[in-house]
Amino acid sequence: MSRVTYTLVLALIIASIVTPIVAVAGVTGNLQLQVTPSKGSPGDVIVITGVAPLGYTVNVSFVNYTGTAPAPGNYQVLASTLALVGQGGKFQAVLVVPYVPYATNYAVYAFVPGFEANTYDYVPFTLVPKLILNVTTVKSGGMGGLIPGSIVNITGVGFTAGAGVTIYINETNVQIGSVQTNARGVFTYIWSVQNMPKGTYTIVATDGVVTASTTINVVPALWFYDPNTGVYVDLLTISGTFVRDLEENITQLLVVGTGFDPNVGVIDITFRNSFYNYIKTIPVIAATDAYGVFSTALYIGHIPGGTYTVIVTESTNASYTFKDVITFNAYIEAYDYNAYVGAFGSTAYNVVAASMPALKVTSPGAKVIVFGWAFAPGNITTAAGTVSVPAHIFIDVDIPDNTLTISSVVVGTQIDSYNFLPDADGFNIVVVLMPSAIVRGGHEIGETQNITAPVQLRFSARTNIAVGPTAYFTPPAGTVGPYTSIVGVEPNTGIGVVSGSFAGPYYCLVSGMTVCGINVTAPTNVVQLWKTALGTNVTVSGVGFDPNQPVLVFIEGVPPVDLRLLYPSYFAAYGQNLSSFLPDGILVAYTTTDSKGSFSTWFIFPTLPGAKYKIWVFVGRISGGYDQVQAVYIANPSITSFQVLPGFYLNPAVAVGPYVAEVVATGLPYGATGGVAGVAIRTTVLDTIAGGAYKQNLNDGIMGVNMHVTNWRITPNGTLTDVLSPSVFPGLYIPVLEPGIYELRMIMPDGSLSAPTYIGIFNDIADIQLIRDNVIAIKAGVSQILVNLQQINATLVSVQGDIATIKTDVGTIKTTVQAIQPVVVSINGTVAEIKTAVGTIQGVVLSLNGTVATISTTVGVIRATVDSLSSVVSGLQSTVNALSSSVNTLSSSLSTLSDKVDKGFANMSSAISAVSDKIDSSTSSLSNAISSAQSAITNAVSSAQSSLSSKIDSAQSALSSQVSTVSNYVLVTLILALIAAAAAIYEVIVLHRKLAG
Repeated sequence: MSRVTYTLVLALIIASIVTPIVAVAGVTGNLQLQVTPSKGSPGDVIVITGVAPLGYTVNVSFVNYTGTAPAPGNYQVLASTLALVGQGGKFQAVLVVPYVPYATNYAVYAFVPGFEANTYDYVPFTLVPKLILNVTTVKSGGMGGLIPGSIVNITGVGFTAGAGVTIYINETNVQIGSVQTNARGVFTYIWSVQNMPKGTYTIVATDGVVTASTTINVVPALWFYDPNTGVYVDLLTISGTFVRDLEENITQLLVVGTGFDPNVGVIDITFRNSFYNYIKTIPVIAATDAYGVFSTALYIGHIPGGTYTVIVTESTNASYTFKDVITFNAYIEAYDYNAYVGAFGSTAYNVVAASMPALKVTSPGAKVIVFGWAFAPGNITTAAGTVSVPAHIFIDVDIPDNTLTISSVVVGTQIDSYNFLPDADGFNIVVVLMPSAIVRGGHEIGETQNITAPVQLRFSARTNIAVGPTAYFTPPAGTVGPYTSIVGVEPNTGIGVVSGSFAGPYYCLVSGMTVCGINVTAPTNVVQLWKTALGTNVTVSGVGFDPNQPVLVFIEGVPPVDLRLLYPSYFAAYGQNLSSFLPDGILVAYTTTDSKGSFSTWFIFPTLPGAKYKIWVFVGRISGGYDQVQAVYIANPSITSFQVLPGFYLNPAVAVGPYVAEVVATGLPYGATGGVAGVAIRTTVLDTIAGGAYKQNLNDGIMGVNMHVTNWRITPNGTLTDVLSPSVFPGLYIPVLEPGIYELRMIMPDGSLSAPTYIGIFNDIADIQLIRDNVIAIKAGVSQILVNLQQINATLVSVQGDIATIKTDVGTIKTTVQAIQPVVVSINGTVAEIKTAVGTIQGVVLSLNGTVATISTTVGVIRATVDSLSSVVSGLQSTVNALSSSVNTLSSSLSTLSDKVDKGFANMSSAISAVSDKIDSSTSSLSNAISSAQSAITNAVSSAQSSLSSKIDSAQSALSSQVSTVSNYVLVTLILALIAAAAAIYEVIVLHRKLAG
C-alpha cells in the first residue's frame, strides 16, 4: 500500500509542475487585460487589472506600436511596471500615462516574461490633450498693466510634437498668446490676467490637430495705491504721515476695482470695522468700463485705527465684500503750544507745522500740543455693551509714567490729569505740560491706548520733541564702505573733513533684459530690485540754535574704541586744531544754521570697525563760543549713538553659477582676534517690491567647499584681509547651479550675523530641451531650402564679361559673376574646380595673378579669388571638428551602452546558470528514483509499452513546436509522469487480484 501511495503522490507532484508550464507555453490568450480608464492625458493614473497563470509575474507597459495592433516585436515601451499574479490568477498594476505627444497608436500591453509569444494581451489607449492651470480663481488686472492681475501658468500636455499652439478665451475670442510645443507635446505659457469682467471663462488651446480646454473663474478685486512703494496692492497698511494726510483730507485714497460687472455704475464704498461696530460709507461717482474696471479717489476724513472690510456697491444693487483689506495705524505729532498757536492762531491742525522744525523745540515746564490720528474711539459698543477705552500720553520710556499732566483736551474727553478719551473717529487734540526739571536735549512723547475686552488690542504712536537746542541723526545704524579719505578742510578751523565711501553693485533685474551681459529670464515681468552696497549716508539736523551760525559735526568712538589709534595720521595732522573741540573726534561735516536757528547736513560714515559711535554737534553762539550737543536718533531719542554694522558684498554679484567671487567686508567687530566664523546662505524669492518670502533658513551649506575662510583675518579698522599674502584677497566659491537670488550673511566670531548681501545666479538650464528642439527645426528648415533650390534646377549656362546667365525651371536669370560667388575649391595641374551658388564647374587655369585666378570654362571665362579657398578649408575643418566631436560623443554613448549590456549579460548568465544547476539537481534525484521504480515494474509494464510509446510520441510531437526553450526538460518529465501513472495502474491491478484471491 505504501508503494501505491508513493507512486500516486509522485504522479500528482509531477503533473502539478508540468500543467502550468504547458498552459503558459502552449495556450495563447490565457492572459486577459482590462484598463480603467482607457482614455486619458499625460500625467493621468490608469489602473490595469487582469488574469494570468498563477504564480507568474506580468509585465505591464504603456507602448506605442506600428501596424494595426501591438504584438511582439512591433512596439516601443514608454512606461512599464511588473505585477505579481495572485490568488485566482488575478493581478493589478498602476501606471502613469507618460508625457508623450499626441498620436493614435498607443496601447497598454501586457505579457508573461519568457512566454510573450503566446501570452500577451493589449487594450488600445486613446490619448487626449489637457490644459493644467496653477490657479483656477483669479483676479483681473487692468489700466494698461498698472494693476498686475493674477499670474497663471498654463501647461498643455498631449499636444502634437513641435506644433504651434494658439491659446484664446472662448467666450470673447480674444487670443491669450501662442507657444510652441516641445518634442513631448508639452508647452507652458505664462499669462497675466488683464481686462476681464467677473465670470467663468473657457480657455482653449489648439494646435490645428487636437484641442483642449479648461475653465477659469475671474472674481472682483479691489486695489489701493500705496505711496510708500508706488504700486497698487490688494492689502494696504496706512502708517506715518500717510495716515495724517488721508484723515486731514490733504490727499486722497486711490482705489481701483477690476473684475466687476461691465458697464455699471459704482455708487458707494463702505469701510466697516466689526470690532467697533463702526461703519463709514463714502458716496462715489464712478462706473465700470467694458472690462469691469473702475477707478476713484476717496476723501477719507477722520477714521478710527484698525483693520477694515471694504464693501463696493454697484448701481444694480449688487455688492462685493473684501474682508480685512485695509489697516490704519495710529500716528501723532507734538509741537510747542505757544509757538504753534503763535504761528497759526488756533489749535486746529495745520500740516505746515510738520515743515517747521522750530515748532518742535520747547522748554521745561512749557505746554506741548499733541495731535493723534487713527486711535480707537473713546467709547466702543460691543455685545457686552458700551466700553470706555482711555488713552494716555507719556514722555520717554525711562521716565516715570505719570510725568506729563494734561492741561486741556481740545478734541476728546478728559478723564483725569493723565488720561482722556479720543473722539468717536479715534482723533484727539490734547495739551500737556512738560516737566519743569526735564533735561535739555531730545525727548520722545508717546500716546498709548489699550483695549482688554472683548479682545486685547493696543494702539501706540511716538514723536519727538526737543528741550532747548537739540540735534538729531538718522539712521541709527548702517554699514561702512571700504575706503575713507580727507575730502576738504573746514575754512574757519583748518580741520580736515573725512568722508567714507559707497562700494558694491546695484542691480535692477527686469525680465527679458540683459544685465552685466547675462540674459535675465523670469516667469513674470515682475521688476526685481535689490541693493548689495556698503556705506551709509547719515543725516544730521538741529533746531533751537542761534541763527546764521557755523555748525561742525564730529564723530567719536564709544570706549573702548579710540579713533586716534585707528587714524594716527589724521590726528598727527589736525590734533592741535581738534583740541579746541573734540580731541579724539573726527570732523565729518560742516554747515550753517538758517535764520530760524535750524540746520540739516549729511556725511558718509567713515571706514570703522563694528562698534558704537557718538555724533557731536558744535554750533556757534552769537554771544561767542559754541553750543556742544550730542545728537540723538530722530525716531527714538533714547538711542544716543550710531552703530556700525558688519557687512559685505561679492564681486561679481550676478553670475552664471557655479562661480568664484571676491569678498569685500567692512564693519567687522572691533578688537576681534582671528577671523570670521563662516558664511551662511539661503534661497529667497523676491516680491514685486524688493523683499522676499524666504523658502528656507540660513544654513552653512557652502562651508564644505569654503574651508579656507580660516585664512581670513579682521583688521583693526574692521575690514577683511587674507593671511596668505597682502596681495591675495578673500574669496568665496559659490557652488550654486540652480537659477535664483540668494541671500548671504557673514557669521561673526561671536555667532552674530552681518547685514545681508545678495547674489543672482542665472542659468538657462530649463531651455536646453527647447534649444535642442529649435536646432532640429532649423536643420529641417535648411534641408527644405536645399530641396527647393534643387527643385528649380539652377544651372550656369554662360559667362560674358561680368554677366552670368543662369537657366532654371522657372526662367532664365542674369546676374553679375560676383553674385554667384565663384570660389576656387581645388587646382589640379591646370584644371581648376569652381564652386558657385548654382553649381560646380570645371575649367582650365589661364593665368594666376597674385590671388586672382582667370579660368576658362565651357560657359565662359571666370575670374575668382584663390583666397576664398581658405574659407572653404576653414569651413571644412569646422565640419570635421564637429563630426569628430559627434563621433566622440557617440563612442562614449556606445561605451556606456556596452558596459550596461555586459552587466546585463553577466546577470542573465548568472541567473541561467543558477536555474540550470537546480534543474540538473532535480533531474539527478528523479533519475535515481525512476531507476528504482523501473527495476520494480519492468515486468509489469512490458505489455503496455507499445501503447504508451505511441502516446509519448504524439505528446512529444505536440510539445516540440510549443516549448522549444524547455522541451528537453518537459519531455523527460512528461515521460516520467506517464511511466509513474502506468506503474500506479499496474499496482492497483495487482492489489485487486490479491484481494480477489
